[in-house]
This record gives sequence, structure tokens and C-alpha cells, in this order.
Amino acid sequence: MGRREIYVQKRDSLLKRYLTNIVEYGLEELSLRDVFISEIEVNADGSVAWVYIDNEGTLEEKMEAVDILNANKSEIRLELVYLLNTKKVPKLNFKPDLSKESEDRIDQILADIPVLSEEEVKKEIKKSISLKTPEQKKSQKAQIKTSNQALKKQGSYHRERKTLSDSKNPSNKRFKGN
Repeated sequence: MGRREIYVQKRDSLLKRYLTNIVEYGLEELSLRDVFISEIEVNADGSVAWVYIDNEGTLEEKMEAVDILNANKSEIRLELVYLLNTKKVPKLNFKPDLSKESEDRIDQILADIPVLSEEEVKKEIKKSISLKTPEQKKSQKAQIKTSNQALKKQGSYHRERKTLSDSKNPSNKRFKGN
């Protein structure tokens, strides 16, 4: 790992630590006790940070907390300037962390899927593997053969077009111009 990667990891770690402290303890007057930072993404040059906020409440409460934090992001950034003691502190963009809601939705969808018994699964497999009649096999082979022939014709057409375009290309060594 190079120096740059070590610096970026250290910067991101400190940023998350200080932001967590500011959000959890520094903004008591804003009633953000149950809010926590789930993730921070910083762009490559460190000029912008996306801070994902989560809480134990409802989605509306989470959105309200994000609105409060976005309204006070200049004060939070100023506090970070003092804490980080660096030349450049990223601009903060607070966003709700919707991963739990999507996990719950996926769990709900999976719960709605009917579960087949082992016997039902075996029956479905037998239906899908059922043997074809000789006529069906011949028609399938004929379809494959015609599609293969069509692909071969397309390939030869493209090869002919390529040789024609090569002869028209002035950079081609075989081309004899004026």
C-alpha cells in the first residue's frame, strides 16, 4: 500500500470518527440522539463527502434528521476544520441510508414466494426433462442447422466487406494511388 492510500484511509477514518462525535454529541439541541452514521464516501480528491445517516426510527424520522443535518452542514464543516487541522475539509452531503429498507423489502418478497415440497420439485424437473419425440428432435436439429448456416453467411459477408474497405483505405500498403 502506497503513501496515498494510507493517507486516504487515515483521512476517511478520522472524518468518520469526528463526524460521528459531532452528530451524536455535538448537536444535542437538534434532538438527534438516535441518529448515527452508517457510511461515509469521499471522492478521490477529497473535496466532497457523502455521509449516510441511519436511525432506529421510521423513514420519515430519518429524512427529518437528514434535513436538519443538511441545514447545519456549514457549522458541522467548520467544526471539522478545527478538529482535523488540515488544509482541505470535504463539503458534506447528508443522505439517508436506505439499505435496511431495501433489505426488509427483499425479505418480504422472498417470504411471499411459495415453497415447493421435495415431491413437487421432482415433478417439475421431470416435466422439464421430458423426452422429445423423434420428429421434435429432427425439427430442432433443422432449426439449429439453418441458424448456423445464416451465421456463416453473415461471417463471410463481413469478411468480404472488410477486404473491400481495406482496398479503399489510402493507408493500406497495397493501395496504389496517384
